[in-house]
Amino acid sequence: MTKFSFDAARKPEAENISVELIHYSSVKPFDVGNPCAKSASKTGGVVTVENRNTVGGFGSAACEALSADQPRWLKRLGGP
Repeated sequence: MTKFSFDAARKPEAENISVELIHYSSVKPFDVGNPCAKSASKTGGVVTVENRNTVGGFGSAACEALSADQPRWLKRLGGP
């Protein structure tokens, strides 16, 4: 999924839309002061992409952590 995400991040940049791509190798421990939270503060939104189903993964952890302190627009995507 990292290559897919990297390729997808290039498309908006071609239209002068700034994209920040952050790779996480694991969900736990999930620190609220992590790069995802800093990026959400800067960009106003987050899109998570996972190798599997979105339930209980990184997208869920990001939703939980961000909703408490800094609600942002968030979209979770997962592959089969």
